[in-house]
Amino acid sequence: MRNDGMLIENRQSPVIFIVALSVVVFALILVVIRIILLHFKKLRESSEYLEKIKNRPTSAKDVAHVARKAGLSKSEQAMLLEICKRHKARNIEYLLRDEIEVDGLFASEYEYLCSQENMEPKKTELFSLRYKLEKHHNNALLINSTHTLKEGQEFIYKDANKNEWRLTLIKNTAQALLLKLPKFFDIRQAMPDRLSKIKVMFSLQSGISYYTALRVIRTSTLADNTIILITAHSTQLKAMQRRLTKRMELNKPCQFSAVTLSQVSNGKHKKVPSFEPLPKRYDGIVQDISSSGCRLKTHLPISQGQNIYLEFSIDDIHTEKVYGLIVMTTQTEGPPDPVYILHIQFIEIDLSMRNKIYALIYDYIA
Repeated sequence: MRNDGMLIENRQSPVIFIVALSVVVFALILVVIRIILLHFKKLRESSEYLEKIKNRPTSAKDVAHVARKAGLSKSEQAMLLEICKRHKARNIEYLLRDEIEVDGLFASEYEYLCSQENMEPKKTELFSLRYKLEKHHNNALLINSTHTLKEGQEFIYKDANKNEWRLTLIKNTAQALLLKLPKFFDIRQAMPDRLSKIKVMFSLQSGISYYTALRVIRTSTLADNTIILITAHSTQLKAMQRRLTKRMELNKPCQFSAVTLSQVSNGKHKKVPSFEPLPKRYDGIVQDISSSGCRLKTHLPISQGQNIYLEFSIDDIHTEKVYGLIVMTTQTEGPPDPVYILHIQFIEIDLSMRNKIYALIYDYIA
């Protein structure tokens, strides 16, 4: 019995030794793997590695990542990859964080397209791509409080009669916003009640517009008789992404007229609308413009739903001619000299002019 026990113990000893050795080896392997992973993590977090990643040429995989985040179409994704390859752009995922570099990249591509023939459709797609990437970048810049607004910021306020007024921020304190009312503000009809809330809209330079409600604290009159509306701050901002195109202030004189609409054959046994401007012209101001529409200032109370013909110059050299539809009319100043704002959607515009507007907005020169 005693000898048999010793035999069993002698047989178990090597097994235990092997198991123990295996555990030690496995533990050493885990330690080595951890050391290697920590080394690579440290390496990936080093400034040298990051600079290498940022400055390497853009790959198709980089473009695919950007396309997914920015909501690009397959055609726009292909165009972005082609642009990066043609101009040897560095990693597009990092390049997009530098607005100056992005503008330089797209300005170079616009210059290239202008050197080619029959590129108007490509130019339009280029600007659509540029705006989508810009919106993707600006989404990281969303604000959630009026505390961050700068002096000079304009707010659009509509009174109970749906008249539109532009209020200008002249001072932003920790406690309140001081808004200057326009010169012809209708005190009796448009002034909001104390402690009431007014709904306003404002747009930032990033191109993002916001809706919010401001609580009225009181009014104040300055030495020059300017009336100031004092409101509380708001942290309830609703960002809007309604615009599909970027717009800019223009303030150029224009002439406009009413339009006659008829139906003509397009040669394929179908009738298409045909526009003809009436001879009588009126003067106005194109306040701002985008590739899809504009805002026109006039003293004529023209109602919405009408077609309109416009002539104006955006470069002070060539006269542009477009047809549009008045989608909204608002009154901004009262008697004795009322002013109306016509919000116009372009319904017939030459593609080359549309691209010219885009180029003006982004300041790209052929």
